Order: sequence, then C-alpha cells, then structure tokens
Amino acid sequence: MSNSSNFIQIVNYDGDFVGDVSTFIKEASLQKTGLDYSVVTVLGCQSSGKSTLLNRLFKTSFQVMDASAGRGQTTKGLWMALNKGVDDRNIVVVDVEGTDSKERGEDRQTFEHRASLFSLAVADCVIVNMWYHDIGRYTASNYGLLQTVLEVNLELFGHDHKDKAKTLLLFIIRDHAEAQTPLAALEKMILKDVHEIWDEKVRKPEGLETLPAERFFEFKIVGLPSLFVVPEKFNEASTELQNRFSKGKAKASDKFLKDTYSREVPADGFPIYCRQVWETIVSAKQLDIPTQKEMVGTFRCEEIKVQVVAGLQAEIAKMNALVEKGEDPNLPAKVKAVLQEGLEEYSEPASRYSKDIFEKKRSELLQAMKAALGRPVGLHIGHLRERLAREADRRLAAAVSTKGDKSSSDSGASSSREEKWAGFSDTVNQWKSDALKRFDDELEAFDTDLPEVGKVSFEGTEAKAAFGVSLSASVERIRGEEVQRLRAAVRESVSRELEKVDALLENANLQGDKFWNEVSEICATSYRSCGKTFNSSAGGLGLQMGSEEGGVEEGGEKLLQVLGGGGDAEASAEDSEAALLQVAALEIEGLLRARLERVAQSLPQRVVEKFKVLFEADEDDTPRQWIAMSPSEIQKAFVKARDAALPLIDTFEKLRVDTRTFESCPAPVEVKRRFSKPVFSEGRKEAVKEKATSMMKRECSRAQEIQAAGGAPAKLPLWAYFAFLILGWNEIVMVLSNPATFFFLGILAVVGIVAFYTGNKKMMLDLGRQALGMSTSFLLPVLQSVHSAVAPQADPGGSRGSNKKTD
Repeated sequence: MSNSSNFIQIVNYDGDFVGDVSTFIKEASLQKTGLDYSVVTVLGCQSSGKSTLLNRLFKTSFQVMDASAGRGQTTKGLWMALNKGVDDRNIVVVDVEGTDSKERGEDRQTFEHRASLFSLAVADCVIVNMWYHDIGRYTASNYGLLQTVLEVNLELFGHDHKDKAKTLLLFIIRDHAEAQTPLAALEKMILKDVHEIWDEKVRKPEGLETLPAERFFEFKIVGLPSLFVVPEKFNEASTELQNRFSKGKAKASDKFLKDTYSREVPADGFPIYCRQVWETIVSAKQLDIPTQKEMVGTFRCEEIKVQVVAGLQAEIAKMNALVEKGEDPNLPAKVKAVLQEGLEEYSEPASRYSKDIFEKKRSELLQAMKAALGRPVGLHIGHLRERLAREADRRLAAAVSTKGDKSSSDSGASSSREEKWAGFSDTVNQWKSDALKRFDDELEAFDTDLPEVGKVSFEGTEAKAAFGVSLSASVERIRGEEVQRLRAAVRESVSRELEKVDALLENANLQGDKFWNEVSEICATSYRSCGKTFNSSAGGLGLQMGSEEGGVEEGGEKLLQVLGGGGDAEASAEDSEAALLQVAALEIEGLLRARLERVAQSLPQRVVEKFKVLFEADEDDTPRQWIAMSPSEIQKAFVKARDAALPLIDTFEKLRVDTRTFESCPAPVEVKRRFSKPVFSEGRKEAVKEKATSMMKRECSRAQEIQAAGGAPAKLPLWAYFAFLILGWNEIVMVLSNPATFFFLGILAVVGIVAFYTGNKKMMLDLGRQALGMSTSFLLPVLQSVHSAVAPQADPGGSRGSNKKTD
C-alpha cells in the first residue's frame, strides 16, 4: 500500500474536468494493480461533515470546514485522494461538493445532477451522509438526491442489469444515539422510504417496472455517535466502520467492498474512464442521460436558463456601473430590452421540450432576470426614493414647520404656530397621499409587456413601503421637532408660573407647610393652564402615551409616541390631551425640582440665616444683648433657634406637592413616584445638617465670647497693628530669641486655636489667664510702652482711655 499523501481536484467549481488523474494513479502506484482497487464516493448536504468523515475513515487530508469562522461551502467541485486508513486495500476516495449549496444559487441543481451521475458511474460504494435529526425531512435527508440517484442508475445501467454488479448505498447516520432511537428502527424507516421512492416516484423504462431496487443496489445503514458530544464512542465506532472496508479485518457478511473493482476498468484505464464519464455527462445535452423526455427537458431548460442569465450579466454590469453614479433616466427602457432579449434567447431552443417544463423554467428565468436586474433597478429606485423624499420633505416642512413662528401668548403676535399644530395631521395625510402617487407613477415606467407572458412588473410593494418609511421618517422628524417646540412652549408656560415660587423662596423665615400649600396651588394653576392653552395643538400633533412595554425613562422621553399621518394608529383627542397633561405634570416636576436643587446648594446658609433671625432676637423681635445674658440663657436660646432652623432641611428634602392635582393625567402613579423622589440623598442631608450645625455653633461661640469679655471688643485700625510691630520690634525679637519662651507661646497658640474651633471657650479663657499671669513679668513693660503710644490714636475721643485700668 502506497504512503502517498497527495490529493487532487478532478472537477473544479465551474464544472470543468481539471484533474490529472493519470499522474495521480502513477504517483499512487496503482497503475499496475489491474482491478485490485475500489472507488468510494460520498454524497450529502453542504457542511454536513462529509470531508471529516472521509478523513477519519481513510486518513485522507480533504479540507474541512472551520466551524468557528461560520458555516459555508468548503469542498468545491470533486476531489480525489488515496486511502491511507485501510492498510490492506487500494481505495480511491472521491470527495463530492455538498448539495443544497446557497453559494451556487440557481446553478446548483445542474452541478448536483452531474456529480450524482459521476459518482454512480465510477463508485463501488456511495456513502450517503445524513444526520440523525434530519431523518424524516425530505430535503435535509437527501431524499430528493436519492431519487435522482436511483433514477440515474436505472437509466445508466438498466439495460445490462443482469450482468451489472450492484452499487452499495451506505447510509451513515451521524450523531446517532442507540439509547434514543435503536439503529434497527432507523434502518427500517430508511429502507421503507427508499422502497417508497423506488416504487412510487422513480420512473422505470419499459420492461423494468417490476424489478426491485435490490436488483441494482445493496443498502446498508450504519450509525455514528456524535464527534463532539461523545468523541470516544465516535472514534470507537469509526474504527469499526473503517475495518469493514478492509479485506481481512471483518467477516465476509460485514464487508462493504468486493475484492475487485466492480466497474471492471483496470487501474491504468481509470483516468480515461473518469474523464470520459464526466465529459459525457457534461456534453450530453440531447442524450439519454436520463432518457425520459421529462428529465431531459428539465435538464436542458435549466441549462438554457442558466446560460441566458449568464449572457445578460455583461449588459447588467454596465447598468450597475452607470446607475451607481446616480439616477439613470434611460434605465426603464434598458430593463425592458434586457427582459425581451432574454426571453427570446430562451424560447427558441427551450420551446422544443415539454410545454409544462418550458413554461415552468420560463417563469424561473423571468424571476432570475428580475433578480439579476434587481440591483440596478434597486439602485435606481433608491436614487428616485431619495430625490422624491427630499422634495417631499421640503414641501412638508414649508407647510407645517413652526420654526420662527411666535406663540399666541406673545404680545401682539398671531396664533399661526398653534394653528399649524392643530392642523398637522390633516396636512400630513394629504401630503403623504400626493407623494405616494408620484412614486407610483415613476415605478410604473419599468412595466414591460412580453409576448405570451403578459405584463411583467417589478415588485413595487417593498419599494413603496421603503418610500413610505422615508416619508414617515420625514413626518416623524418634523413631528418630533414640533413636539419639542410644543414641549418648550409648555415648559415656558410652566416656568413663568413657577416664578412665583422664587418669590416664596426669598422669605428667610418661610414655614414648611404654608410654603408647600402655596407651591401646590401654583402647580395646579400651571397644570390647568397648559391643558387649556395647548389642547388643540396636542391633538393635531397626535401626541400619545408610549407603550407600557417601553417603560418610562428619566425625563419622560418615552412618554410620547408620534402616531398618525398614515400610521397604524391615530391618537384620539382624549389620548392627546392626556399625553399633554402628562408632559405638563413632568415639566412642573422637573422645573420645580431644578429650583429646589439650586436651593439645596446653599441650604446650609439658608438654615443659618433662619437660625440667626431666631437666635439674635427674642420673641418680641428685640435684638439680644449678649453681655446681659448668662451662659445658660445663651445656650437655651441657641438650642431653641437651632431646633427651629434645622427642620428647614426637611422642608426641601422632597417635593411635597399635593399630587391629587395630577389625577387626570394618564400615568398619575408615575407622576407621584417622581414627585416623591428626594431632592438630595440621605448622605447629603446629613452633610448639610452637619455643616449648618457647625456654622450655628460658630454664631453661638461669638455670642459667648462677647458675653465673657463684657462686650464686643473694639477693633483697632489696620495701621495700629503696623505701629505695634515697629515700636515693639526689639521686645518681639527678645521673646523669639528665647527658645523656651517661643516654644511655650507656640503650644498656647495651638491649644487656643483648637479650643476656639471646637467651641470650648472656657478652656481657652482659663489657658489665657494662666498664660497672662506667667508672662506678666517680661511682657507687661512692653505692652505698657506700646499701649501708651497707640491708645490715643485708636480712641481719639479718649472715652475708652479714661476708663482704662492698669494692673
């Protein structure tokens, strides 16, 4: 057995016999083997694992599909290789392109037919590869191909059936699981289907009507487990299957192949035999393969159809090149010429065959030509659609757009904007009807009257629908712009009304309940005003609530859905008014929330302002005299004012509007949910409270300082500090030059700062007295001399100087 690893393509994708089989046979050392060889071919659907199966059984190297890159055609044409898996038999293996290929399109049946003929003519064993889950399906189970195989074999070899060796049809069921369906049951089902096809569908020549299928074929059914699910079982079963192709590794009853080539062609003549068989198949336009008139007619009419379509490609390519640059006004005439020419080229030779087949293939030809012309016609229609859509868009915008129009609420302005909104739907309906009629007129230019066929039209439904989509897009775009302008008008109306809330916020001593009662009344007034002012506008624009399925997004963007103007649904007046009220409610909530969020940014200061109003004056609104109050009285006043000011934070925490006003809107629950959302988070609330409390403590500390000092200390002018620095420079240098003194004063300064900012004034004063007592011995002379110099300037009237005490 040769170890040659070569394999060749014998028939390419275009159906040409290109393989040098003679060289292949020589290199495989088969030239002198006579009849000591066998031929195995495989048939089956594309991407069904045929090449993988052959590689596993015969150790060949056919290209297989990379499933990770997607499913598609792998084997193209016919390929031939030498078996290396069965070591005691010479087997020529032919891998055949899969059937049902989308890549071949209209031409696939011709090639499938030829490949089936070739396989039957040369093979001892034809493997029919099928998947377990496809059993019972006509196309996926290759039953159509099986019928062709049975008929072709009968026509090819029926005349010498008495002497002809039988061809083995080996059905290999992939992904079979014995526990799921026993192989015996599948074998019974498949053989039953084969006999039904043979008895009921295969047309038999005269004299062979009663012959059974077993006279020409042997049928064997084998199951293979899944390669990916149970790879171990797959390998075990495929090894057993491989052994059945061997001469000596299987029982005689289990062997698949005879000892010699059943077609009785010596190996050195096999290359010539292959070429002659293929060329006979390809060139047999009027021969008896198959002989029945119907089969010949089908084959020839199909071939003529393919040739006609191929011959028109050059002209269609020119059309494509031209129309890709833009709209071609002569394209309708060119399309008519192509259809007429193609039909004439087909009818002359094809009309000689069966009328039914001729007309059937003519219909297919028309569809194929229309499909081929689909690109240039589609491009032309695309240009046409774009041009008409642009023109229609401009006309619609001119008719209904309110850009630049003034609101009727403006002083001295007209109500043109509201009038356009109210009449929007009527304007759009008339505009759309006119645009579609213009499109229909343009599309009818492609209609062609053909002899014996009648009127041929390009499908306008899809194109018209696409144009309708373009029109709807224009409507929705302009409607969307107008909806936004309407919403802006609603927002402007709401904003004007909510300016009254700003006036309420100016009151530093506002009361929460009273404030929110007044705000609720303002919101109710704005809500009713919007419904009255814009009701007709909303109806004209066809506002409608969005679907529940879409949900409600932040900002209410999904609460509106633009309908009408030729759509599947029209918004009723009630629906539009409801949608408008929903918009008004959401605008009120959004603008009111924005105001409170701005308030929240300065909320600590607002709390402190209210605190100061209450803290710095008594119940009679008389300013407090801190010097006349005791520390406990100051503390009580602080607590009372603080407890009265801090609830202001809760006042602005949420929008405490009476939402019963919005019960008339279509989604009151959603409106209530939005109004109930906090203006700021719990964490931010605590931060505001902490900051406000700290600021209030500072105010309290200032009052405590004044009370402890016996009055507010007089402030020296700025120049006095410079005089103090100049006149006391020598003394300051003396203090700073002493490390112990400097260190002591530094500690006192730090302690004093900490005591001041923590509010522990008593500790600060005690430390001050101690420091003063300790520093009297060396600081008093300095202070006396400096004071004598600056006091007259600090208090020119001498009022404070006359009462000064000196220790």
